[in-house]
Amino acid sequence: MEKVGVLGGTFDPPHIGHLILAQEAILRLKLKEVNFIPAAYPPHKGCSPIASPSQRLKMVDLATSEDPRFKTLDIELRRPGPSYTVETIQELRKAWGPVKEIFFLMGSDSLRELSTWREPELLVKICQVVVAIRPGQSPQGRFAQEVIPLEMPLIGVSSTQIRERVRKGEPISYLVPKAVEAYIRREGLYG
Repeated sequence: MEKVGVLGGTFDPPHIGHLILAQEAILRLKLKEVNFIPAAYPPHKGCSPIASPSQRLKMVDLATSEDPRFKTLDIELRRPGPSYTVETIQELRKAWGPVKEIFFLMGSDSLRELSTWREPELLVKICQVVVAIRPGQSPQGRFAQEVIPLEMPLIGVSSTQIRERVRKGEPISYLVPKAVEAYIRREGLYG
């Protein structure tokens, strides 16, 4: 059976932390690939993404273009309404069939909120949930025993921080791939 990763998120913008998570998952879990799936309208974010869905999809394409093991899927952008992970995994399961084992990648902060997601019990049954954790930590929350911990290098970068740096006119080099930085500048995003 082929093992594939799924990494969902707003990706507003995608950054090196996302790429490092995908790389570590491929290495440690022996995945064939990681599929990056930008959310159209994430139900757990307090506000809407700043960049449009098409801009975020383009940035994910740019961020992942140098690694053939990284793929971009637009399935949540094609669906109307909020993006629910359980629906995405069900759609992928139907499209891919039983030949692929799905590993859904998430951060430890998301695991603590998982019980508030749509049908979290079903989600942990239909795929392997993998949680990125800091060295020496263990997963926390209601579903902590049902997930696979993935120890990650400490990378202190977030999309919120990057947007703020752009707004202040500060450099974002090395926080995002060069192609993403160029796109943000060219499109005048986050300024």
